[in-house]
Amino acid sequence: MARDRLSALDDTLLSGHILSKLSLRDAVRCSILSRRWRSLWISLPHLKFSNDDFKEKIVDNILFFHHAELESLEISLIYRYLSEERNISRLIWKSLRAASLKRVEKITLKNDTFSLHVPRPGDVRTALHIPTSLFSCDCLTFLAIKCFQLKLPSYFSGFRYLKTCFILSINIIDDMLEQLAAKCPLLERLTVGCCRVGIKFLKISAINLKYFDFIGNLHTNWLRLTVNCPKLVNVQIYDCPPTLRLELNSSRVLHLSVTELHVLEGLSSRNSLRKITLFGLSTSVPSLTVLGRFSNLEELCIEIKPFEAASSAAGCSNLPQMTKLKEGSVRVSGSDEKEIAPLGCLLKNSHFVQTMTPTLPICTEYIHEQSFLKRLLGSNRSSGQATILITAKYGEKHKRCLPFSDDDDTSSSDDE
Repeated sequence: MARDRLSALDDTLLSGHILSKLSLRDAVRCSILSRRWRSLWISLPHLKFSNDDFKEKIVDNILFFHHAELESLEISLIYRYLSEERNISRLIWKSLRAASLKRVEKITLKNDTFSLHVPRPGDVRTALHIPTSLFSCDCLTFLAIKCFQLKLPSYFSGFRYLKTCFILSINIIDDMLEQLAAKCPLLERLTVGCCRVGIKFLKISAINLKYFDFIGNLHTNWLRLTVNCPKLVNVQIYDCPPTLRLELNSSRVLHLSVTELHVLEGLSSRNSLRKITLFGLSTSVPSLTVLGRFSNLEELCIEIKPFEAASSAAGCSNLPQMTKLKEGSVRVSGSDEKEIAPLGCLLKNSHFVQTMTPTLPICTEYIHEQSFLKRLLGSNRSSGQATILITAKYGEKHKRCLPFSDDDDTSSSDDE
């Protein structure tokens, strides 16, 4: 009989690297494989409760028999009836209470009952409240909350070790987000996405915050967002209304990504920005004049939608002189003259640009259109060192996603 080499592995390998990849139900089912596997599931370092697992008897048994240290807890729910809400809330309280006793470091709570629904005040469909037992988990380094009602208790003194926090699809009706950021001294990454903001002033102050994302705030009439973070280096502001006013009080911000140019208008001219990324621009080229206030800009990335008829190549003459720009990349959807106009403009107005990389659709009529390539490569360049590197994209795979993981890099990527 062949030797069972898999069962001969160490318990930490079997539970931490094999069973942890399975659903919680399948991990428990593996206990019937042999006597060796019978009690492996009770030492799982990661507990992931799905909708099928989150039943009172199952949760009680797992929490009772689980005896090892718990590194992470994930609860992902989809419930159909409001009558289930009270029972679900009680089970969440139990799970978080057990997690706090096991000094859990990572918690993810997702209510996907209406994953495309943005919560509104008093909406019963997203009325699940975060149990107070969450705030007793004082060893947290990672926290992600989606579609729950979050309210900080009066006794909350902060998460001392929290470094990464995602707040998605919740109602911000008071200063609870400001308090959460301020009371987490080690917080380095904060993402606020698809939230309904019921206040006019939102202030984020965190002494160690380095990465801040504000995404998909589509239900705000007017908002002034002030970020006071001395160590902030990267900011992303996506899909926000034209009434948003951004104030960055940090001298270290190097990279800013936005989808609307009006976000740049409120920034001080005395800034340290080295890179700006503009996603999905549909405005006219002359509006890019706002870039003139960023005198230290070294890298510029632009993704352009088809321009309106009023936008023409002649309008590019209003582009500012960017004396320190070294690298530029422009993503276009076609070879129309109005769409490739920014390429020539950037080459003409950037005296020290070294590399310009346009990304074109991979389509035969574009790649082999000699007149288009001649116009592009024949553009006037104010820098004698400017090099044009033409790349192709294989499809519209570029998406701005709401990050919901503990990876260090939460930005979206292109498959070129």
